Amino acid sequence: MRRIGTRLGATYAVVMLVFMGVLGLFLTHWLSGYYESSIESLLLQHGRLAAGFFERYLGSDQELGSVAQALAVQLADEGNGRVQVIGQGGVVLGDSAGAPVGRPRLVTPTVLAALRGRPHAVILPGGKGLVEAAVPIRVGGSVIGAVRLTSSLSAVDQTLAEIWQLMGIGALVAAAVTSLVALGLARTVTGPLGAIARAARELGRGRWEARVPVTTRDEVGEVADTINRMATELMRLERARAEFLGGISHELRTPLTAIKGYAVTLLDPQGGLPATERGYIGIIDREADRLGRLVDDLLELGRAQAGRLSIRPGWVDARALLEEVHHAMEPRAEQASVVLAPVEGAARRVWADEDRLRQVLLNLVDNAVKWSPAGGSVEMGVAEDAGRIGIFVRDHGPGISADDLPWVFERFYRGQGAARPGEGLGLAVSREIMRAQGGDLLADSPEDGGALMTAVLPDTAPPS
Repeated sequence: MRRIGTRLGATYAVVMLVFMGVLGLFLTHWLSGYYESSIESLLLQHGRLAAGFFERYLGSDQELGSVAQALAVQLADEGNGRVQVIGQGGVVLGDSAGAPVGRPRLVTPTVLAALRGRPHAVILPGGKGLVEAAVPIRVGGSVIGAVRLTSSLSAVDQTLAEIWQLMGIGALVAAAVTSLVALGLARTVTGPLGAIARAARELGRGRWEARVPVTTRDEVGEVADTINRMATELMRLERARAEFLGGISHELRTPLTAIKGYAVTLLDPQGGLPATERGYIGIIDREADRLGRLVDDLLELGRAQAGRLSIRPGWVDARALLEEVHHAMEPRAEQASVVLAPVEGAARRVWADEDRLRQVLLNLVDNAVKWSPAGGSVEMGVAEDAGRIGIFVRDHGPGISADDLPWVFERFYRGQGAARPGEGLGLAVSREIMRAQGGDLLADSPEDGGALMTAVLPDTAPPS
């Protein structure tokens, strides 16, 4: 499950990284343009100084050619990059880099603009990393040549790379800090939400004493307070329901005892009743027995949920007890044409009340026989997993639907669709008995059909 805090922290980190990335691109573009424009202006300024020197001390283009090489080298030594003096027609008269002069012709757009009297600077295309500037040299108002300066942009590129590195480090730090802040803020929300979720799960299990700590006065706190009020009301209703069922159960026991007694008396062969009347009385007797079992289940369930169920735990051989239940249920299974498969698993000791555990296992096997088709089989056995012992009973009947599975242990729940045998109390009582012993009762519906019930118990005694 993905936590809200994790998602929120990750979202904040991504947003911060994207923001820093966009900011870095913007700053890089702006600084690159700024630095390039500054270098262009600086080269043009140096070119104008050099051209001014020529204009001040030269009288003709012949004098320009005689001093061009020396002046180009001197200007380059002053930190102007590569300096070239260009004559009319683009002839290179001097080159601080020592390239041949006289014959080469240099007719770049920048030089041509300068020879026409217009100073010009440009970043050379093609990824060369160079900036070029050219300024015309005038003598007597006429252009007799140009000074061309070129400089590398490597320093600019290095500066931008360092900026990108700092931006990257800053982005990672900002993303980390933002994520931590987001996680901290998220905990102020997810903490109460987690408490609400835990309380809701406890209430779903029927543990009405569960409450949510109200730590804030915002919407989350309001939800927590609502949950607590709902839990209080559910507890009140549950107590009223338990008292009602307990009272009804006790009130029904007396008339049921009387009905049972009169039915048994009337069924006495010496009573002289005709066979038809004896059949009717037999039906009354059987229904009285069924209602008596229902009343006993209600009383047992009420005692279990009120924590008054009598439990006398001790060490019990789970396999031996299951063998006993297997033997006791064989006549019931033969009557229903169902085969009880031999008990699986090795002997295992569990800490439980033997009589209560026998009651649960008898109910589970009886349910499995009820749901098994004629000619079917019921499997049972003992298994161990992670320090707990599971006693399982499985039938091969219609199974439990996905809609019914979460509710099979609810009181009076008999599932959807076709009518189901029983009153819907047996599994509820069995689960309460298992939980009263520190265990649980689990239900599953395997993919290949049938229902699987597992009574789970610890294999160690609880600390005294």
